[in-house]
Amino acid sequence: MNIVYISSIFAAAGLLVLFIIGELTEPPEIELNEISEYEGEKVIVRGVVTEIYLTSGGNTVLLLSDGVNEIKVFAFGKRELFMGDRIAVRGIVQRYEDSYEILADHICVLERKCTEVKLWQLAENPLEYLNDCINLSCYIAKIDDYKLVVKDGNYTLTVIYPLISTEKLDKGDRVRVTGRFLYNPEKFSFYILSTEVMKI
Repeated sequence: MNIVYISSIFAAAGLLVLFIIGELTEPPEIELNEISEYEGEKVIVRGVVTEIYLTSGGNTVLLLSDGVNEIKVFAFGKRELFMGDRIAVRGIVQRYEDSYEILADHICVLERKCTEVKLWQLAENPLEYLNDCINLSCYIAKIDDYKLVVKDGNYTLTVIYPLISTEKLDKGDRVRVTGRFLYNPEKFSFYILSTEVMKI
């Protein structure tokens, strides 16, 4: 009886040690073009966030690019990430609707590429910031469906507002806008495609 009891303890201890070693072992870091070879496995990938949005359930979905290849990354909860951020993602590769995605359990920002600007700087030198991720503090001058017009002094700019935001905004509120500064050739105007509009 004692031998069985002792053997069981050693077997359980051995399994526990193997589990701990498995958890502490870092998964392989791979390139995005290798993703199909690792289906069902935990990996680490690096890249730049080119799209990001929240699902109706409040989870984060982003598109990660290495300049050539892209992959969708799903993470539970809201993550403080912005377009242009260079990140490392650890998670399990899975197949979803004919394409691969990563179910992330850890995301680390390696480099943040959002520039802090004033509205007058965008107005006077827009080409310097074109396609950049920017942070901007300003006031709401107008709210129109999914668009805001923001102002600071004599300068105004259109902001395409994220539909998934639940924050109540009013005309006159001071806000912090984070997003990509873009040009609309059809309307001959600049605008911000925002990832976040937060009352300050």
